[in-house]
Amino acid sequence: LVGSARGHGVRGALLLALAYAPTALLGLPAAPLTMAAGAAYGPWVGAALSVPAGALSALLPFLVGRRFAARHPEALAQGTGRIARTSRALGRGGLRLVLVLRLSWVAPFGVLNYAFGASPCRLSDFLLGSLVGNAPVALGYAFAGAALMAR
Repeated sequence: LVGSARGHGVRGALLLALAYAPTALLGLPAAPLTMAAGAAYGPWVGAALSVPAGALSALLPFLVGRRFAARHPEALAQGTGRIARTSRALGRGGLRLVLVLRLSWVAPFGVLNYAFGASPCRLSDFLLGSLVGNAPVALGYAFAGAALMAR
């Protein structure tokens, strides 16, 4: 994957970026792709490729969650149960919660994409939170991939 991406220039970078989409839909970790980007293009370019590719691919499960899991996300906010309280929190502070959960190593990234879509979290909060929140993690994986390639 690394040699192929590097050998095909811009087309290779686009193919690598497109590989994030099925990974996000299936809830698989994107770390191997980010490491491959770092190994192929260096840590800075690899991270610069991976952050938007990861955030845009996360939109796919978000939109699936929005479309099928909750046709009316605001209906989830009714009531007093845990789901209703969480849903209201996502509606009020979606950006902060997306940022915090993106930076968390404990929260399952794939599940969160669908869950945010099923909540009243605004699309703009989800996208911005994913872009900003994924950057430090992506940079770390891109540096790791570049370091492994240098060995």
